[in-house]
Amino acid sequence: MSLIFAFSTTNEKKLINKHFGDADSFQIYEISKTDSKFLKTVNNTSEEEGDENQRHGNPQKAKSITEIVKNYGVQVLCGKRFGQNIVRMVNRFLPVLVSVDTIEEAIPLIQKNFQKIEEEWKKGESRKHLRI
Repeated sequence: MSLIFAFSTTNEKKLINKHFGDADSFQIYEISKTDSKFLKTVNNTSEEEGDENQRHGNPQKAKSITEIVKNYGVQVLCGKRFGQNIVRMVNRFLPVLVSVDTIEEAIPLIQKNFQKIEEEWKKGESRKHLRI
């Protein structure tokens, strides 16, 4: 089995150290326990959130990010940080927080933990985010 991952980046290699939805682009990969394949770079065309009082956890931002990545079959969102919208995103995707800085470092970490990721993905709407 393989899963489709979206990595949050600013330069197509380094994971951003901001919330997932603040990325400039998403790198889409198909990853299995033993293989990985780059599929596409997708620009983050979501609008900036409103004023400072409404910036974090805005449901419109979650909807916008969902619309961007769902067209590419994304199942797993992978980044260094997620904001309050993680509670909305977990219904459709499996958010995975990683402690490394680059996609190149994240892929082997994902493959090492692939069984755990796959099991959590299969839980459907009852899934929780993972930290690896």
